[in-house]
Amino acid sequence: MLLPFQFILFFNIKSNYCQELFVLFFFVFSSLENFLFPGRIFFFLNPQILALKTCALTRTFSIIKFPGWMRQSVNHFKILLLCYTLTMQINIEKIIYPGKSLGRKDNKVVLTDSGIPGEIVECSCIKDKKNYIQGETNTVIRPSVHRKLPRCGHSHICSAYQYIDYEYQLKIKEEQLKEMLSAFEPKLFSLNLRSSNVIWGYRNKIHLHIITENNSTLCAYHTPGVKNTFTPIDRCFLASDLMNRLINGFLSILGRGLEKHVNEITLQRSQMSKKLLLCCFGPLRGKELDLLEPLFELGKKFSLAGIVYINKKRNEKNILLGKDQLSEKVAGKIFLFGCQSFFQINIPMLELLIHDLKNELPKTAEKNMLDLYCGVGTFAIALSGFFSNITAVDSSKANISFLKKNISTNAISNIEAVHAKCENWIKNARKKKPDIIIIDPPRRGMENALLEQIIKIQPGFIAYISCDPATLNRDLKKLVPGYKLRKIFAYDFFPHTPHIETLSILEKN
Repeated sequence: MLLPFQFILFFNIKSNYCQELFVLFFFVFSSLENFLFPGRIFFFLNPQILALKTCALTRTFSIIKFPGWMRQSVNHFKILLLCYTLTMQINIEKIIYPGKSLGRKDNKVVLTDSGIPGEIVECSCIKDKKNYIQGETNTVIRPSVHRKLPRCGHSHICSAYQYIDYEYQLKIKEEQLKEMLSAFEPKLFSLNLRSSNVIWGYRNKIHLHIITENNSTLCAYHTPGVKNTFTPIDRCFLASDLMNRLINGFLSILGRGLEKHVNEITLQRSQMSKKLLLCCFGPLRGKELDLLEPLFELGKKFSLAGIVYINKKRNEKNILLGKDQLSEKVAGKIFLFGCQSFFQINIPMLELLIHDLKNELPKTAEKNMLDLYCGVGTFAIALSGFFSNITAVDSSKANISFLKKNISTNAISNIEAVHAKCENWIKNARKKKPDIIIIDPPRRGMENALLEQIIKIQPGFIAYISCDPATLNRDLKKLVPGYKLRKIFAYDFFPHTPHIETLSILEKN
């Protein structure tokens, strides 16, 4: 308990480092003198400045393992810090990519986790940084007409825009794109965001962790930005009803003593066949896999295409039931894919992107095409009838394996599959003399080495498919001096999330 003789002294010291040193010094001092003073003395230095650091300090104290004789004082110190946590009211001006709500306090930018333009919110300070304050919204004082009640209880993890009505989400994303790409003469091309016809249950793949809380086995999403922290889910409305029912059925079987044998699961769905693939990750191998026989009940109940078990440490994959793959029909072609390969999660939007790609690229049987970060060959196979030779490159062994299957399934003879890192292999591309390069990199964008080589190769056309406008903006600035940016198409592949998919068409000057 805090004693009644609690003294709080205030000092106005401008140096942040001095403040932190003083606070920590007197915290340790009060711990050592715990029984020598009738009350504990804590020195708070310039309370407004110190308050901006309170949440960060309390979180730090929660992580550090203090010896027993210090724990009581640590808890007292945390209570005092929380009492002085700064809250502020701000007017939300806009939402910036990737999803932070921006306001101002005393002319300093405040970025908080929830807020629609025009709203007044009360938020707590999490961190006071040099150029902005990182906040956390506590209360919405004046709500927007566009505010909605999220359907998922964990929406801050799976889809941070669920609290905004869908039409206004599209407007926010369009404004973000126009602001981020303003350097590229936006009047020359359209930046209208193509909306998704299906905004719930559109994901064909989700990945979950298996955790235990209060003696209950649960499925959970990993909490972004926090190591080894997970958020349990009952159901996720971005996944189909069938996938959610499978999650519940899986947990009921896992609760029979199998929870130690599965650490993670991936669920995938085929829009074409309506079948599901269940992929489990865990430590079992060999005859130990017989322990998972109860999972076969799910195969019958949910008409699963297959159940796969993967031991990551040993890099071993075992098919427990059925097959290790699903099939999907896109742009008139059949694609096979598995839980360890990449395939777009929103099939109707993928069809639209391929349609735009076909319309914008020159189609002639005499041209050579290079498909970088090709995945299972979605674009290479969809465009195979328009070019004489196509080289498809990807660093994932699983992707290349399914690419070769898809080439065979669709009876295609003009695609060469290459298993290599794009940034390492690209030096060989000059021999191929590609007229057109399609690039679909991960969120981090293109490596500098890859970008430099593409500029040297000088293909006539480049189609850049991006899932991050920030890295797209960075890479376009390096490409545009030698290329004309003809068009940018934008797609809402991921409704209720901050993510934006784009297709940029560049033509050599």
